[in-house]
Amino acid sequence: MVTEAPWKVWSAGEFTPYLDAVFEAFGADRVMIGSDWPVCTLSGDYATTMRIVVDYVEQFPQAVRERILGDTCTRVYRLGSRTGKPEDQEAQRPNGKTRSRSLTSQPGTLHLL
Repeated sequence: MVTEAPWKVWSAGEFTPYLDAVFEAFGADRVMIGSDWPVCTLSGDYATTMRIVVDYVEQFPQAVRERILGDTCTRVYRLGSRTGKPEDQEAQRPNGKTRSRSLTSQPGTLHLL
């Protein structure tokens, strides 16, 4: 969204109505943090850009924040444990059969860019 705002002069509060609309339309269980990095760096640095969502979700309970900031991504993309510990997961195939796989994600590396 930051590349659609006036580059380098936007304020985080300008995005609140858009974030409100996203959460109203989809609900917290269907939203995950993401960016269009590196494109977003045309309008602001990465940390400031991501901080828009991180600050916005402070209004939600801790469990909801965790889903938005990583758990939903982990679930949707079947990335495994956010603790960095290997865990076996069953991957559902389109034909209904399952196959076992082990996936890990290290803390701090789970980002949608």
